[in-house]
Amino acid sequence: MPGEALFVGDTPWDVQAAAGAPVTGVAVLSGGFGERALRSAGALEVHTDVGDLLARLDSSALADPTHFQPVRG
Repeated sequence: MPGEALFVGDTPWDVQAAAGAPVTGVAVLSGGFGERALRSAGALEVHTDVGDLLARLDSSALADPTHFQPVRG
């Protein structure tokens, strides 16, 4: 939806930056950090890689607009 966002990142700093925006963060494990670190930083969900996220897209937070945050303009 226009005016709404959800962030995908691969480091705790990405997830923290998303939260500071404030935007919901989803993470992938490609940045060298484990699931625990990404969830501790605030990731709503963590996927093995972008291929895993794509394979699970229909059941991920990206498919559920209730997780999207309004974009401040």
